[in-house]
Amino acid sequence: MPKIIEELRNLFRVGDQVVFMGDSVAHLSAEMIQPFESVSCLSIEKDLLDTDTLFQVKVLDYDQFADLVLTFNRCISLK
Repeated sequence: MPKIIEELRNLFRVGDQVVFMGDSVAHLSAEMIQPFESVSCLSIEKDLLDTDTLFQVKVLDYDQFADLVLTFNRCISLK
């Protein structure tokens, strides 16, 4: 498991939403995202996912992403 995913697992709390964006989407696997309650990506990046992983990911358009961001008080960016 990549170090950044381990770091995310340590930060994750029940009720948190995880949104993968950009190049990170291409590196995801179903096994990697299994520990997280809710995982999303942007609709323009869904083609970077394999079928098994896509089945477990909620695909968001920009309006849905904006609504999600406005729902929470904090945002953490890991690189």
